[in-house]
Amino acid sequence: MRHVIKKCSYICGMWTLRIGTIGSYNTAYGLYGIFKVFENDYLNVKLVQLIDNSLRNNMFSLDPTRLYVNWSRFNDKGLSYDFTWSRSGRDFNPQIGFQMRSDYTHYHGGLGYGWIPGETFSLQNHQVGIRTQTFTDNRDNSIQSSDIALEYEFRFKSNYNGNFSLTRMYENVADTFNFSRDTYVPTGIYRFIQLETHINSPETNHLILGLDFWGGSFYDGNRYSFGFEPSWNIGSSVQLALEYNHDFLKFKDRNQSFSGGVLGFKAHIMATTKLSASAFIQYNSAENDFITNIRLRYNPREGNDFYIVVNEGRSTYRDIENPRLPLFNSRSILLKYTYTFTL
Repeated sequence: MRHVIKKCSYICGMWTLRIGTIGSYNTAYGLYGIFKVFENDYLNVKLVQLIDNSLRNNMFSLDPTRLYVNWSRFNDKGLSYDFTWSRSGRDFNPQIGFQMRSDYTHYHGGLGYGWIPGETFSLQNHQVGIRTQTFTDNRDNSIQSSDIALEYEFRFKSNYNGNFSLTRMYENVADTFNFSRDTYVPTGIYRFIQLETHINSPETNHLILGLDFWGGSFYDGNRYSFGFEPSWNIGSSVQLALEYNHDFLKFKDRNQSFSGGVLGFKAHIMATTKLSASAFIQYNSAENDFITNIRLRYNPREGNDFYIVVNEGRSTYRDIENPRLPLFNSRSILLKYTYTFTL
């Protein structure tokens, strides 16, 4: 990392490498920079490229490349905006990391206006805004999905905060996908509207609570979902948290319905300033499986981190298929080392 041009502007580089036990490898290298253009305006640029043993690698090709350009103005009071263009190539598949889509281009734009009411009001600040985004397929420039939303965000002086949004969505479903064995969404083009809200208690409290709700039309049916996320800070060294989300889906015209929940548990323990451990355990009632992630981190000095990561997927209803499912559907142990330096 290095500061450039002016204060609050810097450029950074990154490099990751994953080596398989049979000699396979996947490495990513990139540069990114954040540049302060005006008082509250920032330009964010990122470029990442992959080299993989299974690909014909060409550093001048966009296929193994991810590009990202963003211009933002950050303001609690007055006008704010956020514009983004990004592109992910056909062969961009980082094996240290995760992305939900491949071979796409993303456009995003948002405008907002905020107020700081003053000392006589319980509100610290609030903002209204509109945002829109579109994902297109790089192969034929067709629209994969798009949405436009009206939003309202608020924060009280007590640090309770939340937001409401009303979103109109467009989805071009190229392949049928399932929520369960008997509930699915067929291929086709869908337009629907969703209401979403999130309320959070102050993060400075020992006990923190988040409440979430989604409701409205959903593809060719309806969706009503809720979630809650309580967490408990036990001193400065231990944090425990639960997450639960439940979805109720109904597709009346196709006589299909679905009800399923996801329960998660998180724990983070700081043994010392150099040694910490975290765990995440999740149960999915629709998939009938447990997912476990345990991570041990050793930080000998600033900018140096060594991780041991254990991942496991366990089936809880093994007789759902014939032949019977194995007890474990995935198990892995990862060793990871990161080194950050200043030029």
